Amino acid sequence: AGHSFSATFPVVNPYQNLLVSGSDAVVARIDNAGTSADLSVTQTDTPDPVAAFNQITYTVTVTNNGPNIATGVRLTDVVSQGPSLQSFVPSQGTCAQDFSTFDTDIGCNLGTLGSGASATVTIGVLPFSEGTVVNTARVSGNLSDANTANNVALESTAVVTPSLSINDVMVREGNTGTTNAV
Repeated sequence: AGHSFSATFPVVNPYQNLLVSGSDAVVARIDNAGTSADLSVTQTDTPDPVAAFNQITYTVTVTNNGPNIATGVRLTDVVSQGPSLQSFVPSQGTCAQDFSTFDTDIGCNLGTLGSGASATVTIGVLPFSEGTVVNTARVSGNLSDANTANNVALESTAVVTPSLSINDVMVREGNTGTTNAV
């Protein structure tokens, strides 16, 4: 038992499914059953590098490597401070932005994944300055996961400022006509 300040705390069959005040009580049950599902998460970014004020698209893929059906599959995605979250679209389930932190966080309830099945979440962010944007994705579920090494994926995207330079040019001026400098 305890309490949480998160509006996207993972729940299964909740008595109350919305955060009512600044924090809510939590009662958890730990199930040590012999069932397991190896959930893994991977992600890609496009484009990389990206110019400031152009959108980065992260494609996050959650896969159930089995052996059993995974229930209560949850993805938490955190984009480093600075960029603006533009969109998040899951292939199944629902996602919501978590405003309780200063990062750009989303929580997705992806539901159930059969053994060998996958779900994706496409996330769009807009960086405003040069540097590196880091996206961290974490997956969890209701069943035990013997291989937690593949439950977190980080993707770093370089944000650059476009530059323009003009070299010196000399043109001999004539007495008639037009002469172009290239």
